[in-house]
Amino acid sequence: MKRRSFIIFLIVLLAAIFPAKEAFASVTWVSNSPLPPAYVGAPYSYQLQATSVPPPTVYTIVAGSLPGLSLSPSGLISGTVTTSGTATVTIRGTDSDVSTTPQSADRTFTISYLATGVTGPLRIKRLQIQFDNNRPEITIVKNQSPPQVSARLSFIGSGLLQGYWAVDGAIHSRIQQTLISGANTVLVLPTVPPLPTYQTGGHRIQLVVTEPVLGTIPEAIYYVTEKGKKEAFVPIKIISPTDRLDVDFSPLSFSWQLQKDTTSYLIEFFEPEDQAPIFSAYTREARYTIPTHSLSRYFSEKSTYLWRIKGFSKDNDMTNESTIHRFNFR
Repeated sequence: MKRRSFIIFLIVLLAAIFPAKEAFASVTWVSNSPLPPAYVGAPYSYQLQATSVPPPTVYTIVAGSLPGLSLSPSGLISGTVTTSGTATVTIRGTDSDVSTTPQSADRTFTISYLATGVTGPLRIKRLQIQFDNNRPEITIVKNQSPPQVSARLSFIGSGLLQGYWAVDGAIHSRIQQTLISGANTVLVLPTVPPLPTYQTGGHRIQLVVTEPVLGTIPEAIYYVTEKGKKEAFVPIKIISPTDRLDVDFSPLSFSWQLQKDTTSYLIEFFEPEDQAPIFSAYTREARYTIPTHSLSRYFSEKSTYLWRIKGFSKDNDMTNESTIHRFNFR
């Protein structure tokens, strides 16, 4: 009896010291079915997205097939289809945990192979980001569930769209998708990783398109307030110059609407392809003129620049900001 009790005690002790691995899949799928359609004779590219602990996720086909297309271990589906139809495939995402049994999750996708003509190189006509309130700005309470974000894109031609979503200047997720024959489409910001809602103030979401080259960086702003202090967020209103204005290469003046509880402003200038400002300056007034020496040092003729305004309180907390505007030096 004593021997039996000792064995039971030893089993309990070992279980406490060496707990069993939790039996749950550490892979979470972000991509959903159906996949974007493939078009006969046109190059296709789509990046699957799944998260895992630990990263990265390895992708393999476990059922069905993708005729004319291939799946890389990193989750990129690519190739060129030659016949129309529909394909169904089950793909497994597996984590990279080599210390124990890897965890995985399967998801079944369908994809349509469509017959259509290719109408020239891809060119974006319009791209605008908005929240689920159908506006590019929204106010939420601290630690509230993040808002949904999408980008409405109008284009002509066909080709590969590449770029990335950025949140407060950091890359959130990458985009790689084939667009065909001119239409409208909607790009949705993945919910993983979630948008930060734990820090009050303004947060900027941008969609940076690297291919085809896009001269502007569309953005949206969500403003996080303390609980019980939710007020509608209204971006700083730009007075001049108006957006996309062509101006002479000379010291340019900017003005905007005064903001309540704002004691200083930061004006920032960017080149379209860059995230970091090429020039910035603080002012206590709701206006600013580029000095002559700064104009010749940081700017060039026949070039395009983006700019925005940020407002700060007396405690140096950001209170508000404008959307990005654009001007062109002749």
